[in-house]
Amino acid sequence: MKLKKYFLVLIGMVCFITILEGCSTSNKSTLTKEQQNQIVQYIANNFEEIKIVEFENIDHNKLAETTFINLKVNENSYLSISVGDDIYDVDNYSPGWNPDSFKLKEKSEKRLKTDISSIEIIYLGEQNGN
Repeated sequence: MKLKKYFLVLIGMVCFITILEGCSTSNKSTLTKEQQNQIVQYIANNFEEIKIVEFENIDHNKLAETTFINLKVNENSYLSISVGDDIYDVDNYSPGWNPDSFKLKEKSEKRLKTDISSIEIIYLGEQNGN
């Protein structure tokens, strides 16, 4: 009887640790450089005079199945882009910003593909382009 109780406690602890591990790793979302370039492409297609884009952090909300990507653009404008499950589906991007502090001007004509080669990109995990 004691062995059975010990075995059940051990199984319970293993399950608890497994659940904790799953929760902690699910919050550590990341984006590839290709995905981050896709976001920069979207910003360049929709806003004028983009010089630098710094990816600050991402927050994945599993319940809403949405990822929020927080960026600093041109060192003085902060932008949060909500994306769905498919980060490459730009039709589902939803940008948000504080109108009092946002300095970027939206393009009157959106381009399908703006050249982003001159834009400095600071990817997630990098500081000052290093």
